[in-house]
Amino acid sequence: MHTTDLLAAKRVRASLCMAGGERDQALTLYREINDLYREWIKEQREMQYESQKRITAAAKDITKLMDTIRASEEKAERDPLTGLMNRSALVRITNQFIQTAKGKGKKLGGIFLDIDYFKQFNDTYGHAAGDDAIRKLARICMDEETPAVQFFRYGGDEVFGVVLGYSENELKMLAHRIAENVRALELEHEKNPNGQRLTVSVGLVNLSLKEAEYTLLDVINGADRALYYAKENGKNTVFSLCDLPASKDDSAEQ
Repeated sequence: MHTTDLLAAKRVRASLCMAGGERDQALTLYREINDLYREWIKEQREMQYESQKRITAAAKDITKLMDTIRASEEKAERDPLTGLMNRSALVRITNQFIQTAKGKGKKLGGIFLDIDYFKQFNDTYGHAAGDDAIRKLARICMDEETPAVQFFRYGGDEVFGVVLGYSENELKMLAHRIAENVRALELEHEKNPNGQRLTVSVGLVNLSLKEAEYTLLDVINGADRALYYAKENGKNTVFSLCDLPASKDDSAEQ
């Protein structure tokens, strides 16, 4: 019989004994009830302890599972060569930045980086050296990452970044710093007329979402246009969309 049931039965018997004048028997039963009650208290504490242990273990298992899920999700959004986030993450994070920029009236910047004469670099030094150059560029970009600055491998030797809340000058300073750090690697590139070392071209755009509606595609296209201009005008340089000569079909507002 369970302790709780036994306690109830003995209380009934003790009450009947007291009512029937069997005082000694009733006192014996009450002493037994007291001992049982202590045992019941001990059982409850043990049950509570075991229950808490199970709850704690379950919480740890859930935390471990969530950590595993987050690690898997993060791994799925990372480029295996460079460690940069991939295009899937680019879409997700840029859309988050767009919503924040709209809500707080901040600018949203795009930064496109491309290694100059990369095909010639691969042809001259081999694809392993090309991969190493891409990794080095990625590392320089990752060193600049903050909650407001995120970089992604866009494809091949191209890296794309989204920047939240930077002024035009701050965005240009970031781009020039990255370009200078690439030059500072002093990686030999004999087919590059710009000092025969590895360099990058950079295109920038900085959009005000408070004044107009923009999408991820607008950010990419704006930075890409500036990058194309940089590549067509000597490479090893930084251009912002706002610095480009105006054309009749320009539709991007800054």
